[in-house]
Amino acid sequence: MINKNQKTKGFTLVETLVSLLIFGFISIILVNVFVSVLNSQKRILQNQELMNSSSYVLDYMAKLVRMANSDETGNCTGTVGKSYILTAAVDSITFLAYDTKSSSYKCTQFLLNGTTIEERKSTNDDIDNLGTAQTITSSSVQVTGLTFGLTGDGADTLQPKVTIMIKMKSTSLSANAPSLIVQTSVSQRKLDI
Repeated sequence: MINKNQKTKGFTLVETLVSLLIFGFISIILVNVFVSVLNSQKRILQNQELMNSSSYVLDYMAKLVRMANSDETGNCTGTVGKSYILTAAVDSITFLAYDTKSSSYKCTQFLLNGTTIEERKSTNDDIDNLGTAQTITSSSVQVTGLTFGLTGDGADTLQPKVTIMIKMKSTSLSANAPSLIVQTSVSQRKLDI
């Protein structure tokens, strides 16, 4: 005979099912939070890679464009006295850039080739001797646009100024891959006087 005052030990089936249901809801919430944190981390890393790549490319190009020299022979730009030449599509720029290895000026060109920015250098100051293209962008980014603007390179009193604008996006296959537009303007270091 069971005493009514004696407590039974264990859980009932209803209590067990309720506790499993609560545990399941908490597990689903924790998994969703974990997946969300992983996706946020992935996006942050993609944005960081995009920023690093754009910063490197823009700094590299700006340094060489800033160090350009006037083409006194016309062999590089096609016009005597010009510092820069842009293509009709405005997706490449050609100029005489100082090469620190040889301590001389070499005809240099930056251009957009597909989804990468490339650099071509000549062995001297002649555009006809441009060498093979070297990619200067990372494989983790795609360049969707490269535009150059030029002011003050001609028969005026303005110092030449080149504006570079780059549109990049991550090579991630996700639908909302991060993208970035960066722009800078650089004036020629050697004064036209």
